[in-house]
Amino acid sequence: RPYEMSTPETSAAWATWKADMNGVPTLLCEPAVHESGEDVPAAAEPASEDTASERDVGHEADAEALQMDPELAGMFVSEALDHLGSIEATVLELEAAPDDNKLLNDVFRPFHTIKGNAGALGLETLQGFAHTVENLLDRARSGRHRLGSAEIDAVLKAVDLTTAIITDL
Repeated sequence: RPYEMSTPETSAAWATWKADMNGVPTLLCEPAVHESGEDVPAAAEPASEDTASERDVGHEADAEALQMDPELAGMFVSEALDHLGSIEATVLELEAAPDDNKLLNDVFRPFHTIKGNAGALGLETLQGFAHTVENLLDRARSGRHRLGSAEIDAVLKAVDLTTAIITDL
């Protein structure tokens, strides 16, 4: 089944960071600046049926890659779920202090680890998704974008979505 960020409260924030067809995260458009001085991401475009179909194929390929080494797959799943639990707890702290670079790094690193481990196992769809989230967090770490409530919601939804993808795999 296709996985996408589709809730109204996160779609605008999420639209700013999206993987291109090669899985390389790109900034689709520069965020607009709200009169408060904060970035306001552009609205998301709806996913096409072709895109959903491509995601299904990618998900099936990830599931097949994970079946190649069940022992390694079990270790990956266990570690990834632990990372996702720590990310969620840290994001809740980050919500109160969105400019705290230590907390940003504490969220960024586990997504980076999940991305790297997914790549090592050939889980390209999961790797690309984790990389996209990592890109959002990296923009905040570098000061190019301030995290607001929409971005915090997007990261929390990404944790839920990543958990669902891993559980489904």
